[in-house]
Amino acid sequence: MIFDRQLNISLKKLKEVILAYKPDVIGISAVTSQSYDAELIIKKVREWMPNIIIIVGGVHFTAEPQDGLDYGADYVFRGEGEKSLLDFMNNGPPKDNKIIWGEPLENLDDIPNLTMDDIEPYIEINRWGPRHFFYLIGSRGCPYNCNFCLGKDQRPKGIRYHSIERIIDFISQIVEKFEVYRFLFVDDIFVMKNSRVREFCERIKKEISVPLYLNCLTHAGHGNSELYHTMRKSGFTGIGLGVEHGNDRILSIIGKNATKAKIEETCIQIYKAGIKLHLLYILGNITETNETITETVDFAIYLHNKYKAKSWFSFMQPLPGAPIYKVAEKYGYYLPKKRIFQYHEISYVPFNATVKHMIKERKRGMIMGNYFGLLRSYKMIKLIHFLRDRTKNIWGKKMLIKRINKIALILEALRSYTSK
Repeated sequence: MIFDRQLNISLKKLKEVILAYKPDVIGISAVTSQSYDAELIIKKVREWMPNIIIIVGGVHFTAEPQDGLDYGADYVFRGEGEKSLLDFMNNGPPKDNKIIWGEPLENLDDIPNLTMDDIEPYIEINRWGPRHFFYLIGSRGCPYNCNFCLGKDQRPKGIRYHSIERIIDFISQIVEKFEVYRFLFVDDIFVMKNSRVREFCERIKKEISVPLYLNCLTHAGHGNSELYHTMRKSGFTGIGLGVEHGNDRILSIIGKNATKAKIEETCIQIYKAGIKLHLLYILGNITETNETITETVDFAIYLHNKYKAKSWFSFMQPLPGAPIYKVAEKYGYYLPKKRIFQYHEISYVPFNATVKHMIKERKRGMIMGNYFGLLRSYKMIKLIHFLRDRTKNIWGKKMLIKRINKIALILEALRSYTSK
C-alpha cells in the first residue's frame, strides 16, 4: 500500500488507513525538505501503533542516517532499497545492525512497474493548465560531482538504464489508459548516450502512433545539432539545462565541467533544432559576491533575449550529503531558523553577498529572464488590456481573465522597472 503525502493526504487519513490495515512494517522515504514531515509521521505512528516496525530511507537518511534513529525509526536504509528491503521483509531484520546499506540494482528492468491503479492519482495532480502530464525516469546516476548535489560517496557508481522497450511500453500504457500525451523525463541527464537517445527517438515515432510532447534534461556539451533535430522530430518540445551560474570561476568551483561558452554552444544547438530552452540557475554558492550574482542574472537575460530561453532561479541550499554541506559555514552563514531547504527561499548567504541583493537579483532574473521580449512593443500591453476588457463583457471565462490579468501586471511591472 502506497500513502503519498504529496497527494495532500492528511495525517487523519493516514491514521484511519493504518488502524484499519494494521501493517507489520511501515516505510518512510524523504528528501531533506521532507525530513521534518517524516519526523512528524514517525511520532504519530508511534502513538497509534507503538509496536510497529518503522523503516526510513531516501536521500536525506542516506546522507544523515542518525537522523532516522533520532526521530524514532527502528531501521535506516541507505542508498537503493529495492534489494535490501525485500531481503528484510523475507528474512527479518538483522540482529545487530540498525543502519543498512542497500545493494544497487544492476538491471533497472528488475523493478516491477506500478499498476495503473497506483498511477492514477498522479495523473490527476500533474497538469500544465488543463492538460495532464506524467513524470518518467529512464536511468539512474550522473557522472558529475556538482557541489550542491548528492556526493559520489553517497551514491552508486556509473549510470544504469531501463531498457528502451520498457520505457516505450510504459508510455504506451499511460497513453492508452489515461490519454496523457505529455511526458517529462527527470533523469539527471537524459541526453547521456547519443546512440541510446537516437534509438529511443526512432522507435517511439514508429511504435506510438499519436503525437507526444516530451521534455527532458541535458548537460552542457552533451548531444549535438543532429541529435537535437532528431529529438524535435520525435516529439521533444522542451529541454532543461542546468546552467547554474554566469561566472566561469564559480562554475569551476561548482564542479560543473562547463564554461559559459560551452553552455551557450549547447543552447544554440537546442534553439536551432526548434526546441524550447528551460535554463536553471542557483544564486548564492560559496565564494559568491553581489557582483557574481548580478553576472549570473545578466547571463540569463542574455540567453533569454538571444535564444528565447526561459529562466528559473533557485537559492543555494547546502543539503546534507552534498560536498558543499561540509564547507558551507567556512564561506557563509545560515539565516536563523531558516535551514528549511526550499529552493525559492534563502537559508544560506555567502559572506560577500547580501540577502537584499540576492532577493532583488532573483526577482530581476525571473522577470527579465522570462518576459523581457514582450516589452519590445508597447502595443502588446494595450492589446492585453483590450482582450481583458472584451473577455469580461463577452465570454466571461474566469480562467482566461485570470491569466490575461497576470500577463498585464507583468508587462506593466516590466515597463515601470525598465523606465527607472
